[in-house]
Amino acid sequence: MLVHGAPFDMPSLLRVAVVKADGGQLVIAAVPFSEASGSLNVVARGLVIGTPALFLVFTGAIWLVTGLTLRPIGALRRGAAQVTATGQVSDLPVPEARDEVRLLAVTLNDMLSRLAAAQQRQRALVSDTAHELRSPIASIRTQLEVALDFPAGQDWETTARDVHADVLRLARLAEDLLLLARLDEQAGHETANRGAPVDLAALCRSAACRYSDAPVAVICAAYATPDAQDRTDSRDPTGAADSADAADSPQDVPVLVTGDWGRLDRLLVNLVDNAVRYAKSAVTISVRRDGSWAELSVTDDGPGIPAADLERAFDRFARLDDARSREGDEAGGAGLGLAIVRATAQAYGGTAHLEAASPPPGLRAVVRLPADKEMPSGRPGPA
Repeated sequence: MLVHGAPFDMPSLLRVAVVKADGGQLVIAAVPFSEASGSLNVVARGLVIGTPALFLVFTGAIWLVTGLTLRPIGALRRGAAQVTATGQVSDLPVPEARDEVRLLAVTLNDMLSRLAAAQQRQRALVSDTAHELRSPIASIRTQLEVALDFPAGQDWETTARDVHADVLRLARLAEDLLLLARLDEQAGHETANRGAPVDLAALCRSAACRYSDAPVAVICAAYATPDAQDRTDSRDPTGAADSADAADSPQDVPVLVTGDWGRLDRLLVNLVDNAVRYAKSAVTISVRRDGSWAELSVTDDGPGIPAADLERAFDRFARLDDARSREGDEAGGAGLGLAIVRATAQAYGGTAHLEAASPPPGLRAVVRLPADKEMPSGRPGPA
């Protein structure tokens, strides 16, 4: 090999690279082939050894990250399995990280809390139902046993009448429980399209007619607006109509809601029954349109209920230790009347509450339901 015209001895084979430089010159770079092969061998050995090691490192990292990510889910799974195995509803562990797993845990705990509350209500209902059933069943059993042990001197007509009364109590209790179950099921669905238009004013008049023989007066009044009721009440506190102002008269003023006539009638009858039972002289049923709501109220002049017990009165099988406590089970029922009232109102998107009568004494039960949109606010609907 010649370099600048002089011979150059090559110790070994070379790996040559030729690059054309500026000015037309050629630059030749060469390294011994043994050195180039050695570098390639070093790289090859590094790849052979490093690639598996790198793969193991990446695999371990992925396993660690996946384990940390799935650990909260595993805790949720173990908690759910424990709830399934024991039947005892308890909160699932909530991870500290604010991610989707945390949101899932919070949502599941909310669901479990609702299930626990429903389970507690179910147990209380079963216990209270068993208690309520015990009394009439024991009465029936005692009367029949006495009649069978002493048939000769037994007044069978009286026995049959007493047993029939106890059977009616059982039937009413069963009907009330069945109605509450249906209302609870209905409350979990949309309230739209649940029946036909119902005129609360007509419902009020129909109910008042059925209490014509009640020991106290039952008065019904319907108003187009709250102001109309206030003006009429200021002229005649009993709720009677004033012919001088026909627009404010409580006669034939439709107040429309969407619902089932039978269930709303049952709601009103439960309220009036309670009011008649404790009223001293009169019970007033008022119906009025209040914006987008229809308001039905039943007011009595009885002893009332302490403020602390107003909400508790809606509990199923509620027992109030005050002046309005029932005089025996037969007189007061099983304590499901107000529970049915609230459940019915809620099933149709409404509310129910109790408040002190104004002026006192007395109690006012108020049910508010969404008014029929076809009836303009403050204007009577079609007769």
